[in-house]
Amino acid sequence: MDIYDFNGIPQNDKTYGGTAGVKVGITIDQVDFLLKYPGKLNDRNFKNVELSYSNSPVCEYIGCKVYESVGIPVQQTFLGTRNGKIVVACRDFLERGDTLIPYKDIKATFEPAFTDPQGDITNGTGTNIHEIIRTFKEHPLLVSNPELESRFWDMFVADALIGNPDRNNENWGLIRDIDRNYRIAPVYDCGNCLNSKLSEEQVMSCMSDDAKMRELSIQRPCIFERKPDKRINAYAYIGKCQNGQCNEAVRRIVPNVDLNAIKEIIYDIPDSLLHNIYKEFYCSIMEMRHDLILEPTYMKLLERDISYDYDDHDDR
Repeated sequence: MDIYDFNGIPQNDKTYGGTAGVKVGITIDQVDFLLKYPGKLNDRNFKNVELSYSNSPVCEYIGCKVYESVGIPVQQTFLGTRNGKIVVACRDFLERGDTLIPYKDIKATFEPAFTDPQGDITNGTGTNIHEIIRTFKEHPLLVSNPELESRFWDMFVADALIGNPDRNNENWGLIRDIDRNYRIAPVYDCGNCLNSKLSEEQVMSCMSDDAKMRELSIQRPCIFERKPDKRINAYAYIGKCQNGQCNEAVRRIVPNVDLNAIKEIIYDIPDSLLHNIYKEFYCSIMEMRHDLILEPTYMKLLERDISYDYDDHDDR
């Protein structure tokens, strides 16, 4: 694969949100890109992290390439270097006159507003799965753009494959063009996938311990909640087949998962950017998620023709 040298390219005047690491806008051949630097980790906010900087640029690249491999529209990404750091260049998918409308802004305009157990009105950052489902069914903007619901569940399944625990309300949504037409934003912001904050020593420890690998692969919660402070385990949720929309996403996505193609994506990255132990770990952990949860669930849906509506079962 090509490794790009982004040194010497002037910063443009575009700014980008988010708090994870430095982000710089550049323009190449009249095309805008966002360069994302690795986040600094050896500070008080990451007491149990051994790395000085996360592997988030490489993980962002891999996560987006996996999305592309299963047929989900995703932001274009390229790996390179700038100022002595590994960076990922993310092509700006907004055209002139476009406005990104993240789900956070849509949820914040839901009427009547959602309330927490104390009766206080919540804002757009809450990730309660029931509120998300209700927003799809009742918010006027999403009723008129129902395809976003299917995209959400496609992301839910694909994020389970790459182990992305941070599909928060700011990194998915709609794009409104200058004529007020809407389209779904491509998938973006996958830098927290694949346990990007693990050091080589931690990876080696996990690789030598089946119980640790299993815990990392299928026993970690995602960002979405069933109740306050009760996060969903995405793998248990998928495996129980209790949500018709999620079931349909499994049927769409899992047949497109090609583990050999994913391994080629990962092993095509030069060793100077990603050591072999990480390559082996990323391949192994995605293979476990596929073999232990995604493929068996797909086969179960195929054999039993399960198509349930959402049901409030225990999804721990």
